Amino acid sequence: MYFRDIFGLEEVKRTLIHAVEHNHVAHAQLFAGEEGSANLALALAFARYIHCENKGEYDSCGECASCSKMDKLVHPDLHFVMPVSSTTKISKPLSQDFLKEWRDFALNQPYNTITDWLALIGAESKTPSISAEESRKIVFYFPQNWLPSPILRRMS
Repeated sequence: MYFRDIFGLEEVKRTLIHAVEHNHVAHAQLFAGEEGSANLALALAFARYIHCENKGEYDSCGECASCSKMDKLVHPDLHFVMPVSSTTKISKPLSQDFLKEWRDFALNQPYNTITDWLALIGAESKTPSISAEESRKIVFYFPQNWLPSPILRRMS
């Protein structure tokens, strides 16, 4: 995914590019919005731009070794943790159990929803989660009043 592939959001794209140009990229980014929006596409375009070895003024080059790896979402500095659910084949799933499917989904359907993702993997439950084991690996900070209390209770 490239910035040029994302319709609109010009101000957001300029802000992200400006952050990279001025070496002012936060250690974590949260791309939030409604399901089916450009959140995943924008996050993938931003990750590509950060890792691109020959950045252009408005987008990644698409030709360097990093861009080639991003074409397949296999860049060694790109890690995914996605919500998953048990299936008929996997009773205690981790994100890594579905990495191949996630890469295909993210590359080919970046505007789809979590419901589409669950259908693709054959989830038995419509309430996916990130395992406690995987959530410990995610370093983040949210002010206590920012997240709804049920989420805070699950995180503790």
